[in-house]
Amino acid sequence: MSPDRQEILRGLLDYRDALRTELGIAAGIQWLDGSFVEDVERVEARPPGDVDVLTIARFPPVSMLTAPQRELLAADGTKARF
Repeated sequence: MSPDRQEILRGLLDYRDALRTELGIAAGIQWLDGSFVEDVERVEARPPGDVDVLTIARFPPVSMLTAPQRELLAADGTKARF
């Protein structure tokens, strides 16, 4: 696995851990897409840029979340952090 893919995977695993530890999400489904799941190194001669994640889980009501917890549900916040 390339260093770029290792970094993206590390971020995904850290994100999953944050969902568990910061939001209490213990069960759910995640769909992965984006250049991480494609063979962009061969097809487009470039490294993957990110992984797109759709999380299906039972989340606490947004009104009960702190600002850092709400950032876990926003694409901009998670992409920058993970």
